[in-house]
Amino acid sequence: TKTQLRVSTDLANRAGSETLARTKNSNLAGQVAKQIALANPVSNRPLALQDSQLIFGQVGKDNAGEVRFSPGTQPFNALRVDGGLTSQVGGGPVPLFFAGMLGTKQFEPQLTSIVTTQGAPKRDIAAVIDITGSMNSHTRTGTRFTDLLVAYNALVVALNQTDDEEKLGLATYSTSSKVELPLQSAYGPTITALSAKRPNGATNIHSGIQAGRIILNNNALRRPDVEKVMVLMTDGLHNTGPSPVLAAQDAKADKIRIITITFDTTSGISLMRQVADITGGKHFHAPTLTELRSIFQDIGLGAEGLQYVDP
Repeated sequence: TKTQLRVSTDLANRAGSETLARTKNSNLAGQVAKQIALANPVSNRPLALQDSQLIFGQVGKDNAGEVRFSPGTQPFNALRVDGGLTSQVGGGPVPLFFAGMLGTKQFEPQLTSIVTTQGAPKRDIAAVIDITGSMNSHTRTGTRFTDLLVAYNALVVALNQTDDEEKLGLATYSTSSKVELPLQSAYGPTITALSAKRPNGATNIHSGIQAGRIILNNNALRRPDVEKVMVLMTDGLHNTGPSPVLAAQDAKADKIRIITITFDTTSGISLMRQVADITGGKHFHAPTLTELRSIFQDIGLGAEGLQYVDP
């Protein structure tokens, strides 16, 4: 239900923000956001957004240089959508059958999405991909690794659609890590290199992050005026090597923002959320290929006029 709520809320926000950017009409943007929410059900019911859940405002930098959302500030360049299924909004809570034994009979998920119409910063991206033995595990659509290849291709397709010519590098990790390709403007070779891998070994996420740092700190190849972004994907729990938290702290010192993605299993979600938080990034969980592909695609499209902002 939370995954469905995230998808519906984000889609409604992107549609509303695109309308705001194109028409400068917040009323029309709100109507479009509501329509898209209704078209993307959550827990087998249309997501009916109220006006109070659509907050227009302005995204800008504060005195400390942090990006902030100021509700109600004009001219509007951002929309916040507060999605939820509670007694006040969304048609009521989600009933739970078995949870009554634990003292609760309902679930009231709430999620916030903020999208700005400002041009997103240019980015150099290091994709750091899990090729451990567990990536051979079967899914409904293949294996975790074959699903990953489909999702990674969506990232490349999305990057080709953006206005900026991002540079992309690739690192893989299992028991140890390897820089497969440094930052470059051609994305196809990263697909070829990743497709040639054969998953095996343990999960050393610390080593993977360090390989991503090598890619993004290559001063001869990176662009000095762009944001450094690491996309770190894993399907499991870190089980060998130093803590990824230590590597995340190193990345923070390098001004690298890490976007973490957990796939298929819930193992490692807490740790990956911590890694992302340390660097000012975000964590996403993908239960299936559908969500994984959507996450990679959205990350790729982040360089366009619409970008997600931390609430």
